Amino acid sequence: MFQTTQFEKLRQEYQTLAKIQNSGLVLHLKLALLYANVPETFKEIKDRFAMIFPQVEDIKLTPSEQEELPLFIAGFPLLYIKEAGRWINQERISTGMKKVLMFMANMYVCADGSVVLIDEFENSLGINCIDILDELPDPHRRLQYIITSHHPYIINNISMANWKIVTRKGGVITIKTARDFDLGKSKHKGFVQLMELFDEFTAEVG
Repeated sequence: MFQTTQFEKLRQEYQTLAKIQNSGLVLHLKLALLYANVPETFKEIKDRFAMIFPQVEDIKLTPSEQEELPLFIAGFPLLYIKEAGRWINQERISTGMKKVLMFMANMYVCADGSVVLIDEFENSLGINCIDILDELPDPHRRLQYIITSHHPYIINNISMANWKIVTRKGGVITIKTARDFDLGKSKHKGFVQLMELFDEFTAEVG
C-alpha cells in the first residue's frame, strides 16, 4: 500500500523509461509511473490497446477521487478506462481487458533480458483479445517469452520451430521439439498430429 507522499517519491525517483524498467516494482506501479512520467510511451500502449478494443476512448492511472477512502487507498494509483464518455474503475473492467493491457504494458516496462512466463495464455481472453499474440514478442526488445497453451489458435500462430512438447510419465518429465515427433511443415496438421499423440500418450499412461 502506498500513501500519496510515498507514490510521489516513486514518481521523483523513476522519471525515465529505463529507470522504470529496472525498478523491480510490480507491473501495476510501473504502468502508473509510465502514465505519470513517460506519457509518450504510455500513449503507445493506449493506442495499441484501442486497436483491440475500439470502444475505449482513454486510459488513466490516478488516485481514487472518493474522499471518504482511507489515505493509503486514496493515494494508490488505480486504473480507469473511458468508454462512451464515462470513466470505469478497475473493479468494473473485464478480466480480459485488464489482462491484455498488462500483457502490452509488460512489453514496455519489464527489464531488458527478462524471461516472460505466460501460463495458459488464452484464459479470460476472447478471440479478439487472443490477437494480441501477434504483438509478441516485440522485435525492439531483448525479451524471451515462454507461453503455455492448449488453444489451437495460439498454437497455430507460433512457429513450430518454437514448439516445446512437455510430457510426464510417472515422475519423469520429457521436453521435445516438433522435429522430434516429425510433425511436418503445416502447423494445422502438426497440431492435429500433436493431439493424436496426446491421446495416445494419455491412453498409455492411463
